[in-house]
Amino acid sequence: MKIKKLLHYYLRSKANIFLFVLFSAAIIISVLLLQGLLRILIPLGCVFAYLTTSSLILFSRRGAQEIVNVKDEDRSRNIAQTITQYEKIRERVSFLRIGDTEVQKAIEYFLLISGSYLEKCRELKTYSPTANHAIDEVLTICQLYLEELDESATEKRYTINDNEDFTDYKQKTLKNIKALTRTIKEKMTEDLVGLSRQDQFKIIKELKE
Repeated sequence: MKIKKLLHYYLRSKANIFLFVLFSAAIIISVLLLQGLLRILIPLGCVFAYLTTSSLILFSRRGAQEIVNVKDEDRSRNIAQTITQYEKIRERVSFLRIGDTEVQKAIEYFLLISGSYLEKCRELKTYSPTANHAIDEVLTICQLYLEELDESATEKRYTINDNEDFTDYKQKTLKNIKALTRTIKEKMTEDLVGLSRQDQFKIIKELKE
């Protein structure tokens, strides 16, 4: 890891924040209470002591642990944000109003499986990029279905012939929703901790973006 990146993580660590506050307080007190040359020398000494102490910690085992802790906190926060993002996408699917019983049942099953999946993501503090993509795809498919339904109703109202049979489109929609739901279920039952190496690399790449 580059020294610039190491420094970035260390500056955000609890150890550095503690030292910074401690030496900053010493500098402020020195400036307020001391007079003459000491008013300059003591604060400069505090700055030097802070930089020296921080350098020693940064390249020590303690510093390495502090950096790892900050990286872990970043990773956990980014994972939580990603899970929240897909919870919102799932919620948007739940708000869709679809009258067709078959399509509605397929969506209800998707909501059941995806809800369980996201709960497990929260519990294990990880996720599957493949399952997340499936959730996103279900929303897109449902939105396209509603658009096609609306277009088909308009064409029927104005007796406009359409080469594509809406019944076939409905069956394609059902097939796709069920297939994507199976994908989510498979990723969940395979245990998220045991993600494939490919999915692990995808997560790492997503968190770095």
